[in-house]
Amino acid sequence: MRQNSNTNIQITDIQYFGNIEFYSSLINSSYIVFFPEKLYERSAYVNRTVISGPNGLIPLSIPLEGGRNQRKMIRDVKIADEYGWRRIHWRSIHDSYRKSPWFDNLGWQVELLYRNPPIFLLDWNLKLMNWVFKVLKHNVDIVAEELKQGHNEQLTNIPIHLHQNEDLQRHPPYLQVFSDRFGFQPNLSILDLLFCTGPGSLDYIKNLHKIKR
Repeated sequence: MRQNSNTNIQITDIQYFGNIEFYSSLINSSYIVFFPEKLYERSAYVNRTVISGPNGLIPLSIPLEGGRNQRKMIRDVKIADEYGWRRIHWRSIHDSYRKSPWFDNLGWQVELLYRNPPIFLLDWNLKLMNWVFKVLKHNVDIVAEELKQGHNEQLTNIPIHLHQNEDLQRHPPYLQVFSDRFGFQPNLSILDLLFCTGPGSLDYIKNLHKIKR
């Protein structure tokens, strides 16, 4: 991920229900730019995310046609729908957050998203990102641009676990569904923040962005 401070443009991958650190890095941008021609990387979080469940962290990974070692442009990567991943992911989200304060408001919307995802992974992630910004009531333009030489080196992936980045220790705690069992778990999928804090999510992300600066 790279930020252009002069024009307020953020260059990034489009992640699968990206984590809180990911969205805090985007929140002050007027434009989010991505490159459909960028090669898929298995180390990126474009087809995986992490939520918190009753037994700890739950990794959610979308199966892909051609597997995780393919070398296709991200625009050409297709979701493999024969593994029942939609049902598994939605059930995991439902069981993890059904007791959260804002599940009744948002849960049915997430369920609808999983009923008919696009064939291509990039289209699916864009659909989710647009939904997240709609829930946050935050306006931003998401723009596709042609990939040019050197752009791949300018893109980095936001870490998802505390032990991968000491900066995550600065994440202010908020009340999570399983805080009594595991304490505060920082930088989970944006879904965790939305279900747990609802309308307060945008202020949390903006404040986190200020702390990181």
